[in-house]
Amino acid sequence: MMKYDSVYATLEKYFIPPINAPSDYIAQMRNARLKQPYHIKVVDYTFFKNYESVPFNIHSLRPGKKAGEPVATDIRALEYRNNGEILFKLRHTDTFQFLPQKQQKRTGHVVPELLYYHPIPIAESKWKCLQELKNVIAKDHHTFYDNLPFQKDNKTTKGKK
Repeated sequence: MMKYDSVYATLEKYFIPPINAPSDYIAQMRNARLKQPYHIKVVDYTFFKNYESVPFNIHSLRPGKKAGEPVATDIRALEYRNNGEILFKLRHTDTFQFLPQKQQKRTGHVVPELLYYHPIPIAESKWKCLQELKNVIAKDHHTFYDNLPFQKDNKTTKGKK
């Protein structure tokens, strides 16, 4: 049995109703193993970074340039070095080769910006459905559902008219 199968099986036993809010999952995960508790990292919108703005991004992993030359799905192994060099193998038995790419000058340590500056709002229709759930949820959790950010539904969303 793989380690994650064991974790899943253990947690599945603890995810029994009632689960009124996401915080209930966290509490049940913490109580799942008392001797060797799981390390839980609760993330919010500030966890996500915008790596598009980092100037050292790789624009393509494709080792070839023309039709018929190797593509990214042909790569079997990648090696990233601290100096920014990227090497690849097309076969496991091959030696590593440098990935052809334009080298950009490093100007020091770059910290990516936040991807989101506030919680992502849900659609108003979804928010209304969640408000209806409050009829069957303990009152202790109503504030959580009341404070969820939402925005008016866009009538011209893709695929809908």
